[in-house]
Amino acid sequence: QRPQGWAVSRDSLDNLTFSEGDSIYGRNALRLVNSVEIKQGRELRIPGGDITLSCYVKTEIDTAESLSELYDATDAGLILVLHYADNEIDSLGIGFPKNTGAEWARVSLTANVSKEPNRFEVFIVNRLSTSYIVDLPMIEGSKSPGQWSPSIDDVPTYTTNPFKSVTGVQVI
Repeated sequence: QRPQGWAVSRDSLDNLTFSEGDSIYGRNALRLVNSVEIKQGRELRIPGGDITLSCYVKTEIDTAESLSELYDATDAGLILVLHYADNEIDSLGIGFPKNTGAEWARVSLTANVSKEPNRFEVFIVNRLSTSYIVDLPMIEGSKSPGQWSPSIDDVPTYTTNPFKSVTGVQVI
C-alpha cells in the first residue's frame, strides 16, 4: 500500500506503512521508518509572494532527545523544491524534531517567492532509525501555516476511508 497521489521509491516501500487509528483527521497517518522518501509534484502558477509548507509529525516513542533540536531536512524532514519558468530551481527544507515526546508537533517552512514558479515538488523524508508518524501535509499561499482544513485532494471520491488523511498535499 502507498498513499494516494504520492510517488514512493521502490527502496522505500517496505519502510512506509499506515499508522492505523493514529491520525488527526481521518483514520490513518503515515509511519516512516528507516530510509523512506515520498514525493508529490504539482503545477503551480502564482505571481510571487509567500508559500508555506507544513505537516504534523511525532516520534513514535519518546526518544529522550531534545524536544527543541531539529534534524537536517535531508535526514528527516520536509523539502520544498520550486521550479521556475526560467528553469531555475530553489530548494528549501525544515527538519523534523529529534523528539516530540510521542505528541503531535507541527513543522513548517515559508518561502518568499520573488518570481513565478510553474511547478513544485514536496518531499517527506526519513533516513534515520527514528520512527516518525506524519499527518496532514499542506501547502498554502501565506507567511505562516494556517489552520488545516480538508481539501478535495485529501479525500478523492474513489478512495475509501482508510486513505483520508494521507492522500494529498492541500493547495489553497
